[in-house]
Amino acid sequence: MTVFKLAFLLCLAGTLSFCTVDEERLLIDQIRTKLWMVEQLTQNREETCNRGQPTPPQRQSSSGGIVYVRWGNTECPEADGTERVYSGFIGGSHYGDKGGATNYLCLPKEPQWAKFTNGTTGEALIHGAEYEDNTGRAKGMFGKTMDDNDPPCAVCHSTSRGSQLMIPARTTCADGWTLAYMGYLMTGRKTHAISNEYVCVDKDMVIIPGTAPNNDNAVLLYLVEAKCGGTMTCPPYVEGREIACVVCTK
Repeated sequence: MTVFKLAFLLCLAGTLSFCTVDEERLLIDQIRTKLWMVEQLTQNREETCNRGQPTPPQRQSSSGGIVYVRWGNTECPEADGTERVYSGFIGGSHYGDKGGATNYLCLPKEPQWAKFTNGTTGEALIHGAEYEDNTGRAKGMFGKTMDDNDPPCAVCHSTSRGSQLMIPARTTCADGWTLAYMGYLMTGRKTHAISNEYVCVDKDMVIIPGTAPNNDNAVLLYLVEAKCGGTMTCPPYVEGREIACVVCTK
C-alpha cells in the first residue's frame, strides 16, 4: 500500500491530525474520479462483449393497443392481434328528446346492475336503436333490407395497433394505415329534436340475431347524404350521394 493510500485511509478514519478538511475533500474527489473511470471501462467491456449478439425478441404488452367499436356488426375484423371484447346493440337518446346525450353507445347484451331502484323517473333514458330507411335506398348500399331492423355492435381490441381513425367520404385508408372495415356514414334525422354524432356503420351490416323488424321509433339511424354548398364543393362531391367511410388502424 502506498503512502498516499495509507494517508487517505487514515484521513477518513480521522486518526491523522495533520489531514485538513481541504485535503480530505481533495482525496474524496480523486477517488470518485477513479470509480467513474472503472465504471466506464466496465460498460465499454460489456458493450464489446454483446456486440454481434442477436437482439432478444420484444414481447407485445397485453395491456397495450387500441379499442374501437364496429357499428352494425357482431364480429371484429379478422386481423392479427384483434379480438372481440364483447358484442351488443346500439343505444342512445330518443329522437324526440330535446336534451340527453348525443353519442351512441354499444350496450352489452347481458347487463350487470349495481345499486338501483325500480321505476322510471323519465329524467334521463337510453333506448335501443333501429335502422331507418323510408326510401329503400339503403338496400343498394348494404345489399339487404334494413328498415326498422335492430343494429348490433362489437367492441374490438387490437393489441398490434396504436392508433385508430375513422375517415368519412373515403373507401380506402391513407398510406401506412390498415383497413379495419368500410361502411357508410349514419346519424339521426336532421329534423329531429335531438342531435347525434356520425358513426361509420359496416357495409356488411347485420341485424341482431333472433330479432324481427319493428317500429319502436326511438333511436333512429339514417344514411348521410352530401349537400353541396360552402366548402363542400360539387364536384368533386355530388349532392344527394350517400357518404361512405372507412375505419383504419396503424
